[in-house]
Amino acid sequence: MITQSVLVSAAKEFSERGYGGADMRKVFGGDHDPARVEEQRHEVANAIMDSEGTAMREAQRQAVAAADSALDRLERVFAAVGRLMADEPVVRAGMRLAAEARHEFPDRVIDPYGTWHAFLLQTLEQARDEGVLRDDFDTRSVAWALVAVGYGAKDLAAYTGDWSMLPESLSRSLGYVLDGIRA
Repeated sequence: MITQSVLVSAAKEFSERGYGGADMRKVFGGDHDPARVEEQRHEVANAIMDSEGTAMREAQRQAVAAADSALDRLERVFAAVGRLMADEPVVRAGMRLAAEARHEFPDRVIDPYGTWHAFLLQTLEQARDEGVLRDDFDTRSVAWALVAVGYGAKDLAAYTGDWSMLPESLSRSLGYVLDGIRA
């Protein structure tokens, strides 16, 4: 069983250094069998990705339940994801690990970019059907632009170490894009 303190400690290492670069001696101590440490690295990384996935699905579920429209849902999801990443090291680590999963965890079928694109595409198409977006833009391209906006904001927060800026940055960036395509 992985304790919450181990999960958070490992999450800090993974979010800053990635899967392969994380110093697991800081998490488990330095006198463990190297093979066991690698096994534990894999176990705790899987637990972090599971936790991050659960948190993201719950944020999306809550946004769907509370939203009055597709654009409201989109704004709520961006705000919730920004808050989660700003406040939760496990979510930050899970996002980074998910991006590395195809190499480090080939047994897991994870495509965070495709998952976000599918959600954004569906939401933009619903907003267009609701009549609040113009008809003269390619929803696929705008959805990919929003994926880039989201991941760019995440990468900037990681680079600067200022995760507190992420909720506002995501919301403001989403607003800029939506202003350009509103009906």
